[in-house]
Amino acid sequence: MTAPAGHPDQAFPPGTISIPRHSDPFVQSYLQGREALMREESHQRADHKFTSTLSPTGEEAHNIIRRLRRHEASKFWSRPPLYPGMPFALARPLIEEKSRLYKVIRRLPKGALLHVHLNAMMRTDILIEGALEEPGMCMWADGGLTEDTMHDVSIGFCYAPGKARVNSPKAADIWEKGYRKGMKVPVREAAEKFPYGGKEGFVAWLRSRCAFTATESISQSRGVDCAWSKFETIFGVVEGLFQYEPIFRRCLRQMFKDLVDDGVKWVEFRMCFVGPYRRHGSKKDEVGHEEMVAALWEEINIFTHTEEGKGFWGVRLIWTTLRSMISSDVLDDMLECIQAKKAYPELIAGYDFVGQEDAGRPLTSLLPELFFFKKRTAQENINIPFFFHAAETLGFGSEADGNLYDAVILGSRRLGHATSLYKHPLLMNMIKERKVCVELCPISEEVLGLTHNILAHPGAALIAHGVSCVLSSDDPSALGYGEGGGVSLDFWQCLMGWEDLGLAGLGSLAENSVRHAAFEDLEGKEWEMDVKKASVGKKIRAKRMKEWRLDWERFCGWIVDEFGDEFGDESTAAKEEQPRWKVDEDAWDDEEVLVTEGGKQQFEVKKDEEE
Repeated sequence: MTAPAGHPDQAFPPGTISIPRHSDPFVQSYLQGREALMREESHQRADHKFTSTLSPTGEEAHNIIRRLRRHEASKFWSRPPLYPGMPFALARPLIEEKSRLYKVIRRLPKGALLHVHLNAMMRTDILIEGALEEPGMCMWADGGLTEDTMHDVSIGFCYAPGKARVNSPKAADIWEKGYRKGMKVPVREAAEKFPYGGKEGFVAWLRSRCAFTATESISQSRGVDCAWSKFETIFGVVEGLFQYEPIFRRCLRQMFKDLVDDGVKWVEFRMCFVGPYRRHGSKKDEVGHEEMVAALWEEINIFTHTEEGKGFWGVRLIWTTLRSMISSDVLDDMLECIQAKKAYPELIAGYDFVGQEDAGRPLTSLLPELFFFKKRTAQENINIPFFFHAAETLGFGSEADGNLYDAVILGSRRLGHATSLYKHPLLMNMIKERKVCVELCPISEEVLGLTHNILAHPGAALIAHGVSCVLSSDDPSALGYGEGGGVSLDFWQCLMGWEDLGLAGLGSLAENSVRHAAFEDLEGKEWEMDVKKASVGKKIRAKRMKEWRLDWERFCGWIVDEFGDEFGDESTAAKEEQPRWKVDEDAWDDEEVLVTEGGKQQFEVKKDEEE
């Protein structure tokens, strides 16, 4: 056993002082005991079984990526102010432009995407494009959108053909102080008369209202409530856009393509049905959301029968209700969920509540409604299990933290976020026994102030304690980092931030997503047993896990072929190289210089004249 790196085993000059050498037997014995202890602890990790049963190709790929990660960390991300696991919003431009690891992770078979909100993953460019191109689209505001107010005053969009008069003289009023609150203005005209750059300026401004800007994404010090305040305004803007059928459909089509490109084969959307839905060209809003659910189901089936959708496993929907609603509205939404399940049994997979847990009703407050829901579904002979958000909070002992107890007792099949779960050892043991997994959304949780960066994220502790976890992207478009809903950036963050994870750890997380997906309706005990049997079962889950494993082995083979010559040998990978890139550190003196108009980050990265 050799001396640890950074501690050379060298002797002092004769006659000065004598200390043991690392080569001495008792020091070697100590190091062997230390290594045995670390090895024993690793057996408790949630990914231990996966990593210890890698195929020879998988093990070789894992070692190659370990060396490639070390190479990138030491030769690029170790130059201040850069570091592995740094705040995502600062690192993102460099990740996508420079990281070879990111290009690898884009190809990794992700399996299933289990925690993502449909109304927060639609591409912003498609939404804005639809607002400008669809005849009859209008916008309104709660007051004139002047230079001082246009980033704060509430705005909304709707289809209102009767109001969309061409060349309306009132179109410019929305940008003036005297604008009449709520007056509908044609979007096209409002864009052309935007006082700060016309149509191009309008698009940049609207984009900043539909998603977090770069500066907002690194402002965790303002607190969770401040982040959620911005977050909730985004939904009010985008809902009026995608709840018009033509825009909704074009967003879905692009989203499915984006997910396939990102290596995702199965998606379970969460969707909160609030606000009116309008069919193409209709002069009135639909009563309820049956037509919206029908459009979603139709687009899913269209895509899965296209060449692009070949091999895509499909989509299911977890119906969600705002936890801030009063009881009567919650009950109405539950009944609509039940009707949707009866009409589209293969689409509706489960039920959940959404909204900020720290500010909304805790699950204990919602128990009467939940027991009503369970009774009614039993009477209707339908199965709609729970997939609760639980403890998406920094609190410990708070009502939001207490949602963990209710989620476990009520039989939630997965836990959304659960950022305070690591503080509850008994609950961790219970969910391990019941085969419940945690849906981690690392970048979302960082942007919303639940962790400073991936290095401080509780997911690493949960995996170390043996809790089964999956990675998801949550609200990628709304949070300004993942147009189209993919999860590659979350995978990259975890690989760079959690040194013990490695490629095999990412593979375990991806496999878990298939293991815990709701491919079909199963009763409680049947679900638990099917998750436990996994690939040796006899249901859809077993088939999908075998398919995923084949994709994984192909992926590992590609890594060996692509990077084996460069990183397949330890001595080759360890060669010292001069850094190929340097950072203009003056660009980091003030965070404001990182942001240009429209919220786009800019880093001054210069290539050395001589490599």
